[in-house]
Amino acid sequence: MATILNASSSEVCRGRPKARSVVSTAGPLVGVVSWCGFLFFYGLGQSELYRTESLRAIIAAEFLRSGNWFVPTLYGQPLLTKPFGAYAAIALCSWPVGRVTESTARLPSAFAASCTVLLCFWYFRRHLGLLGGVLAAVLTPMSLAWLDKAGSAEIDMLHVFWVTSAYLFFLRAIETFPPTISPTKKDYENWTWPMLASLCLAGGILTKWTAPVFVYGSLIPFLLIRKQVFFLFSKFHLCGLVLCVLVVAGSFAMTASFVGVELLAQTFWRELAQRFAPSHHHEGYPWLETVVHPLRIWLSALPVSFAAGFVLSRRCRHALLASSSVDSADRAKIDATPKKRYLFLALQCWLWPNVIFWSVFPDHDVRQSLPLFGAISGLAVFVWWGWLTGRISWPFRRVRPAAVLIACAVVWLAAKVVFVHVVMPERMSRRQPLAKAALLKRHVPVGHTLHLSGVKDEGIMFYYGRPVRRFPSLDQLASPRIPIYVILTASEWRRWPGPGRCLQKLQDQQGDDLFLVYVPPSTVP
Repeated sequence: MATILNASSSEVCRGRPKARSVVSTAGPLVGVVSWCGFLFFYGLGQSELYRTESLRAIIAAEFLRSGNWFVPTLYGQPLLTKPFGAYAAIALCSWPVGRVTESTARLPSAFAASCTVLLCFWYFRRHLGLLGGVLAAVLTPMSLAWLDKAGSAEIDMLHVFWVTSAYLFFLRAIETFPPTISPTKKDYENWTWPMLASLCLAGGILTKWTAPVFVYGSLIPFLLIRKQVFFLFSKFHLCGLVLCVLVVAGSFAMTASFVGVELLAQTFWRELAQRFAPSHHHEGYPWLETVVHPLRIWLSALPVSFAAGFVLSRRCRHALLASSSVDSADRAKIDATPKKRYLFLALQCWLWPNVIFWSVFPDHDVRQSLPLFGAISGLAVFVWWGWLTGRISWPFRRVRPAAVLIACAVVWLAAKVVFVHVVMPERMSRRQPLAKAALLKRHVPVGHTLHLSGVKDEGIMFYYGRPVRRFPSLDQLASPRIPIYVILTASEWRRWPGPGRCLQKLQDQQGDDLFLVYVPPSTVP
């Protein structure tokens, strides 16, 4: 990596990018894979599952037990708030070992993060050369949000992968649109990229409902500015869209065959209302959150967002996109200004429309905006590329930009170690789901189902690892025909309608009281 960073500046400026090509693509690629391996796979099983990681793991474990990989179920009840894609990915990674563990639950996110970085390496290398590809691989995961989500059993990183791959494949398809086909060459290449993009879009929809918002929210402004909106009505895009609709519709049809169309439709529209309807927020429209949301995104994307901020300068943009001073005969080969402008515009359309959209609409959780972080890191790649090639002035005179970048990479590796060995254990020290699950196992005999109604602590239930069933009301639990064990919240225990003996008092992971209650069989016929 150091050889590439140090040599690239002089070679680009002299107009001889291949004269002394001492580093092949294979070498940097091995470095990128090693970078991903450490950042995303190191420490996957270091601590217990955190927050909603346990929810994903429980549902994936149910996939393995039931064999039904289309209907997410929690404690015997369908849970359709998210599609089945992420749960199926966790179940698939857990299938070889026969059960869901901390490591297998987090593997899909690690694989998705690695594939996203490799995709960025491939696409930026096409437009900015090998240096640009290496910078994209180094900078893409270098943000606080990625540090937290890239190795977690969450949906977010899979969502990032599908959105990023769909958008980059669409950009690759538009590069040569409209296609020019010679009589002796079939047009399979013109079909490949739109079809891949559409399949990735389908994967995004089956992972999280908002994937099309990111993809087409970036693609449509890009096509409008380039005056290529007719791509959306081309046979390549329309056929790909039909393929996407068929995959998604077929998957949802399988889900509806188990739970019914009405329940699936109600859940879908309720999720849309939570994301996009201001009326869903009973306290009124969150004006302050709307104003602050772009700042929160910028802070969550640190440290790469610091470099990306330089593109707001008109002088910086002009220096990055201007032609170099080499001979006109070599300019197209060396400078590739049209390619740079194409990529720069694509990144701008990826970033700003989505920032505006997710700031205006009332769902201001930063994790919802994680797929646009690729645009922030991409703009940072442009700035670092400019610093390393001398296109823009380096702000620190006493140290070279290559040395600073290498130091940042080393610091980020150290930050990963600290996160794994300090942050992850520390945030679980007060929760202790494993110890609390052991308390439940001590009092509930093997072979008995644990019942609950309002308890929402999937962390304890995941490590409990025995059958759990949810009932919608306490009345259904108060008069059982056989002895049962019930876990209740404090409010449920105060208004418990039937007989029962408290066996254990414990606290959930938020510190609220829980009560394990033994309920004798009812004597009422």
